[in-house]
Amino acid sequence: MFETRSARKHLLVVSSVWPHVEGSFEAANVVAHSIVVQLAAAGEFDLSYAYVNANSAQVPAQAEPELTRLREAGVRFLEPLLLPLPPSLRERPLAFFKALLTKPESILFGYGAGDALRARAQRQVDAVLTIWTEVGLNAASDVGALRFAYHGNPDHKVFDAQHEVMRLVGAEPSGLRAAVDWLRRGLLRNLLERAHLATLRRYNFVADVAVNDAAYYASQGINAFYLANMWPMAPPADWEARRDALEAVNPGKIVGSVGNMSATGNSLGFVSLGKEVLPALERILLRDSFKIHIFGGREPKPFLKPLLAHPAVVLRGFVNDLNEEIMSAPVFLISNNHHNFKVGHTRFLHAWSLGACVVAFRDCRESMPEIEHGRNALLGDTGEEVAAMVAQALNDRELRRRIGRGGIETLQQKFSPATITRALIEHMQAAGLNSANRQLT
Repeated sequence: MFETRSARKHLLVVSSVWPHVEGSFEAANVVAHSIVVQLAAAGEFDLSYAYVNANSAQVPAQAEPELTRLREAGVRFLEPLLLPLPPSLRERPLAFFKALLTKPESILFGYGAGDALRARAQRQVDAVLTIWTEVGLNAASDVGALRFAYHGNPDHKVFDAQHEVMRLVGAEPSGLRAAVDWLRRGLLRNLLERAHLATLRRYNFVADVAVNDAAYYASQGINAFYLANMWPMAPPADWEARRDALEAVNPGKIVGSVGNMSATGNSLGFVSLGKEVLPALERILLRDSFKIHIFGGREPKPFLKPLLAHPAVVLRGFVNDLNEEIMSAPVFLISNNHHNFKVGHTRFLHAWSLGACVVAFRDCRESMPEIEHGRNALLGDTGEEVAAMVAQALNDRELRRRIGRGGIETLQQKFSPATITRALIEHMQAAGLNSANRQLT
């Protein structure tokens, strides 16, 4: 006898965050929530969600209402998979050299946890979709199912960038220690790259949110392609009137950064801000005529704090209403991506969702070609050019509104969760995840 169970395939979504928007300060939570909401609304798969991390699995109180609504929409949340952080490779040199010579992916945090994921699912898994998660990507790489990744930065690219920050501010070691560090770092970097690529080659496809990273993966024999980022927040209908009422122009309020202040991309952004943009602003604008507000958790890395120790820079940390802070700033400055670490940033999308006038380095287009000078952003090649555009925007309301309208239009046309998730579904179906009756003997 044959028993027909379900026409829908079982899709296991894996991430290292709880999916929620309200009260969230991290883009990963917002993006995970956006995708899961759209997948549930599509109704084409049976959905399970696996939280995989080394940290506490405690659900933030502000996330509970949204998780409840996802459960009501049919999403099944599995028992969290908490994995112990492995000792550093310095503490296990034999494992380092074994991985270097044989199986590089064995050093990756989370690798080999596929059985634990399957056990939590308690049923057949037809496909896994990882969302912005390194540990989840590694853990799911040996699950016996179709494997898909909606992904961000390559591991070794982040590793390189962390050392670039130190080099740019002169915080690297010197002398014999520098030579030893250079050799060790080179070996580790090579191993990380090989391990990461070996893991991704296990995936049926990798949809990357940065054009340059997707091209890199494809050049390494991975089935990778660019799939734009997303942001769920629609602009307020009265955004122009609200900005007219809220924007602080005396002194001119500039959003200088949002997100984790110790993150790699933000650290490099602080280097560009402190060493290039801020000195140029001082030459162009009157003293005390502007303030740069830095929002987000944690603290800047200690060796970067001197760059931000300036009367015009205000470290705000977490605030009660970040959207209101952005609405009250005539300029949203993005200093990231000016150095070698060029990645996609959801902060463009967040800013556009609030009609902000974005000013950034032209390098950002290498990852997000939808950014266009004069349409949805003002772009410069140097700190001097970026500072001049900040000054121009602070003094030109019509320019700010034109850029704001262009940003909203771009967001709605290119970065809506419904559009991006539909593309993701179609790619998964083309790769074999089609709804079909599963018959058991």
